Amino acid sequence: MSSLPSLIAPFHAERPSPASAAAILTALNLNTAASVHSDQLPQLLHHWRSQDQLRCDDYLSYSIYRLNHGQQQQTGLVFAASLTAYHTGRIRRHELTLAAGVAAHRAHLMAAQTQSNPTLLLHPPTASIDLLLSTIADTTAPSLDVMTADRVRHQLWNVADPMHIAQLTAAFNHLPYLMIADGHHRTAAMAELIANDAAGERRFLAVSFPAAQLRIHAVHRLLNGFNDMSNRFLLAQLRELGQLTASAQPLQPRNTNELGVYLAQQWYRLERPAVADSREPLAAQWLQDTVLTPVFGINDPSHDSRLTYQAGAAADLMAAVDSGAMRVAVTLHPPSVADVCALAKCGVTMPPKCTWFTLKPAAGFINLRLNDSFI
Repeated sequence: MSSLPSLIAPFHAERPSPASAAAILTALNLNTAASVHSDQLPQLLHHWRSQDQLRCDDYLSYSIYRLNHGQQQQTGLVFAASLTAYHTGRIRRHELTLAAGVAAHRAHLMAAQTQSNPTLLLHPPTASIDLLLSTIADTTAPSLDVMTADRVRHQLWNVADPMHIAQLTAAFNHLPYLMIADGHHRTAAMAELIANDAAGERRFLAVSFPAAQLRIHAVHRLLNGFNDMSNRFLLAQLRELGQLTASAQPLQPRNTNELGVYLAQQWYRLERPAVADSREPLAAQWLQDTVLTPVFGINDPSHDSRLTYQAGAAADLMAAVDSGAMRVAVTLHPPSVADVCALAKCGVTMPPKCTWFTLKPAAGFINLRLNDSFI
């Protein structure tokens, strides 16, 4: 392991000033999906830097990041993660990416020359890491402390003490792996962006939390087109795959062996046959292998424009279908964090958008400039 680059490294962090942090986080996180690709971001960054609202450290450091919302608390470490570890599988992926998503993130990175949204990683339970992070966070005041509009509290502590840096670096280097929870697309974009750069080890902005501290939610599917298939034909195809029963209420699957299907203003529950030899812990893989490919001909979910993804309420899915914008909605039950980690540990890569983890770090709370990503 000593011949490999360090899994994590301190870096020259760029952070908002305490007086500007709330306004910057509001500007960048009102609509995260739009803001991370915004054409205005380079101009915003330039303005904030010129006004001394964004400040880049002249020393190397880690940062402790704590998130609080209701009864949920996460305490993790922000660092520059090794792209070599990403390519060799020590930083593991659990799902495929969408080509359009990677391209959008790559364009954003090229324009902004800044990573402002850290990749969210998970690490196995490690008492030494948890103790060191909590000791620092519980005994010193944070350098930044912001409550965002969604009632999530974001706190940041600088870790510049050489002894603490050495301890944290050693502890993370002893971990068998890290897993990407959220940020597959922006990490793949960063890897593509510097793929032809042979200068040396390059890194990307990341924050890692203990796996047990995060919560996981399902990402549902919307299907469009298939005008050559009648509703009767589609229902007949689904009945061949398992037990299909109508539901008077919006269908939220009770476990990963069920799917909810909304078609022609009617909800259905599709149950996987009990005789199945093995049961995928991710409903998304069962959906892909059993429904999307054989019934709808969607063989490549990373590139097929007939398939879109949406987290959130059943009412939003129903509205998309009832309006005619979409033909079918499919709801899934989320896997457990343990199942996702076990699959990633085995090197299994699942279809795109299998999971939605919370709580997530805010964009703009800590940045890594691309010219500092060579460490």
